[in-house]
Amino acid sequence: MPSCTFFGHRQCPDDITNAVESSVEMLIEYGLADTFYVGNQGGYDSSVLKVLRRMKEKYPHINYSVVLAYHPSVREVNFARPDETVLPEEVAACHPRFAIDKRNRWMLSKSDYAICYAWKTGGAMKFTELAVKQGLKVKNLAESKT
Repeated sequence: MPSCTFFGHRQCPDDITNAVESSVEMLIEYGLADTFYVGNQGGYDSSVLKVLRRMKEKYPHINYSVVLAYHPSVREVNFARPDETVLPEEVAACHPRFAIDKRNRWMLSKSDYAICYAWKTGGAMKFTELAVKQGLKVKNLAESKT
């Protein structure tokens, strides 16, 4: 089954959760994705994780992982429980300076869809554009906010 990843700015509006939830639910309802990958760096990731937890209760067949960029002994895991996290081997093996980039590329390589909130320069926009370039089906929630 296809999977979905998420990229967004650390700071995002509180109401983004509703847009994330409807987008995720549509993917699940139409059988387009049942596996989801999210980071753990900021507000957007936190909002996405809340949605994924609710969706898991409603749709027990789905899976999600909070993909870490750093080993938990090196950096605190902000809002994820240990049973929700994964640290890909190739991410764990890279220099910490490149860890977030490597983690995001790993999530892209595993995904068919990306639900993003990117409207300014930075990592979120970089990976939203890379997702488009790599042929993922991308929904940028910031486009409906402007």
